[in-house]
Amino acid sequence: MVSIYCLPSVNTSLQDWDEIFSKFTHKTIIAGDFNGHHSNWFSKTDNRGNQIFDSTLGHNFFSLNDGNYTRIKLVNGSIQRTSPDISLASEDIAIKFNWKVLNENLGSDHLIVEMKLDIMRNSSHVKKHRNFKKSEWTTSKNIIEQKLADFHLPLDTQNAYDDFINIINSAAEVAIPYSVIPDNPLRSEKFKPKPYWTPHLSRSIAQRRMTLAKFRRNPTPENLRDLQEIIRSCQRAIRNGRFKSWQRFCDSIDEVATTNEMWMCMK
Repeated sequence: MVSIYCLPSVNTSLQDWDEIFSKFTHKTIIAGDFNGHHSNWFSKTDNRGNQIFDSTLGHNFFSLNDGNYTRIKLVNGSIQRTSPDISLASEDIAIKFNWKVLNENLGSDHLIVEMKLDIMRNSSHVKKHRNFKKSEWTTSKNIIEQKLADFHLPLDTQNAYDDFINIINSAAEVAIPYSVIPDNPLRSEKFKPKPYWTPHLSRSIAQRRMTLAKFRRNPTPENLRDLQEIIRSCQRAIRNGRFKSWQRFCDSIDEVATTNEMWMCMK
């Protein structure tokens, strides 16, 4: 995964892009704000866009963009929609991606781009970890002692070692559970929002998304001003929420707070 940002004021050449793309061949995503435009990923074409397009073809990279704009701004009273944000993938994985622009900008004039990789998860390759904090050591000890009581030591050293490890593992299967590692931490029962997050902030974010959707359906200067105002309002609300949360945290500290408690709070 390679992230790129190229200032619009920088003069680039085809050789510059060739130097970048030649460093990667397989299983590579190169994405970012290239500030280059081409009809392959949006409407207009400029010199830098031609350079990028020609270089990607020469190094077997393909654009994942679906033709939608990724940036909206007001220029001299007119709405300008462009796509300086390009997502490129090497030919071996490009066909496996689904690319789309989301109805979210997090306060920027760039819209969020989502890339989903269509892969099949092989359960045999999923790493599992024992959760020793929830171990039942007495149960494990009893199982091992019971199995060792009937254990006959093989003459072969390797066989003896393997049998002993199998005994330990069989006890672990009963007495030491595996830790659960969710694919998506947002779906985990243990997921906790930020300390400063409130229902008011959730409503503010929902209002921002609705205003953005309205602007995208009807991109007028008036709707853009409404969007910019709600963005500023959301940013103020988040800053105030963080500040008040930090104040509450500082006020909760006293002389009896232990180092471990402080460390857990800071984490």
